[in-house]
Amino acid sequence: MLNLRAYVLVILFAIGLFALGIVGIRSGWGVFSPPTREQLLNLDAVNDAAFEDGALDLGAADLLFRVRPPANNEEVRRVEVLLEDAFLWLRDDDPTLQVAQACLSVYAVVNPNTDSQKAHEFLEQPVCVTPSAGDYLMMNVPVDLFGEPVTNLMMLNDRKAVQAVAQPLTLETSEEVSLNFWYPYDSFTLDLDLYVAYEITLDDGEVFEGVIQPFLAWNLQTSGHRLWQIGLRSTSDVISDPDFGEVPVDRVSFQFDRPLVYRLVFPFFLVMMVLLIGMVPLLTERDVLVEICAAMLFGIFGLKGIIGPGEAMGQTVLDLSLIGLYVVLAFAAAVFFVNKVSLSRRPAPTEEPTAP
Repeated sequence: MLNLRAYVLVILFAIGLFALGIVGIRSGWGVFSPPTREQLLNLDAVNDAAFEDGALDLGAADLLFRVRPPANNEEVRRVEVLLEDAFLWLRDDDPTLQVAQACLSVYAVVNPNTDSQKAHEFLEQPVCVTPSAGDYLMMNVPVDLFGEPVTNLMMLNDRKAVQAVAQPLTLETSEEVSLNFWYPYDSFTLDLDLYVAYEITLDDGEVFEGVIQPFLAWNLQTSGHRLWQIGLRSTSDVISDPDFGEVPVDRVSFQFDRPLVYRLVFPFFLVMMVLLIGMVPLLTERDVLVEICAAMLFGIFGLKGIIGPGEAMGQTVLDLSLIGLYVVLAFAAAVFFVNKVSLSRRPAPTEEPTAP
């Protein structure tokens, strides 16, 4: 009866764990969260002056970036940030004025306010688009986006033009990206200051120039052999520049960590394997020892495929730990044979004669 209760208890625990996993995956809880393409939007990035009555100016810019963390099968660690698309929103309340051209430039400062900071232009040259009558949206924009309804809004977009001159921001030095060695506990941060400059030319030759905080959308690639968990934080700020005055900037910070499930499972497997190996000297038969050691040899090797990524990544702490388990297993087997030899050398116990 006791064995039956234990069997039922294990089955119930497995069913409960399965249900917890299903709910956790669908809810995106911690270790259950599957790799996704995440997006972040900063909806407060609007040029308020562009939406005053009678204004003609750039109201907003929507930028779509793709972030690819380092792959595990590459010798050089690379983080790639690429501008994939851009939308421009213009306000035109004066029918006598026509926009001849609108141009956009996107800049970044990597690791700002540090000795290793460097500048990067996401566009090899400004992306310029020429509006047409079909670009006007004769409809009300939601009030919560710009603060008040806007009727004469122009949307300009040329994805091919953006991609033709896009330059990915690629970081590949060991000073900026930690090595695979500490997998699954290797992590690093990436800080960027983003600036978006624009230039609007009217058909009478007048030019508007300025810097604006953009709407941002980030596509984060975390699946496949990259195996990273990316944390993203974006805040808007204004800095003072002696040449340009008050300049809006988006401060973006990425935190790259290995998935939490691997950081938790790694020590669990090590502890469990050590506890199992510790029972080897307690065995009584050599045939059983051979079977157990053979199973352990393949079992320890299999942990590499369970905990490690699907692609080769070189020597890591994980590899050293698994080698350490093999050493512990060899030591446990040696202790088993030492015990056997010690028992064989002991004199057989003599039976004392019993009283009649």
